[in-house]
Amino acid sequence: MFEMDKDFKKWLTENKYGNYNGVEITPTSRLVRYTFVVSLVVITHRSESRYYFEDVEKSKASKAKLFSTLGSLLLGWWGIPWGPIWTIKAVIDNMANSDEIIWGSLAGEKEGDYNNESDNADRTLAELNAGVAAEKRKKKIALVIAVIVILLILFFPLIYFLLFNIFERLFV
Repeated sequence: MFEMDKDFKKWLTENKYGNYNGVEITPTSRLVRYTFVVSLVVITHRSESRYYFEDVEKSKASKAKLFSTLGSLLLGWWGIPWGPIWTIKAVIDNMANSDEIIWGSLAGEKEGDYNNESDNADRTLAELNAGVAAEKRKKKIALVIAVIVILLILFFPLIYFLLFNIFERLFV
């Protein structure tokens, strides 16, 4: 599950929380992972990247997001029936950082174990996870609406052409 840099993994195993290369790792730190879809005729395969700490591994997470999203757009469509379905879901999830979790919930934090003077010190991990879930829903809704609008714009000329030809043949 965690295939991260050896130095960071070692540090995380020994410390769990603290300052790593100038970035504060707390129970409220966020981890993300991305989905990649590959299809060929009747075979569709989807896989997930490892989790990335958003703050510590920002450039690696961005590359994984870009690779997973563009790779899915190029290679995910070509399987019937699941290719297009899983590709659209993967792209929306990747763009919305949909597979995002709070580090404290993975690290075995219990409610009230975490004492920090940050902005989130008075919030429980459950509240933070609920906030992440709400953010995910908002991002997903916005992305689904954007995808629908883009698809309508792209396919409107085709639909118009087909309907016009059918209407013309039936009534002219």
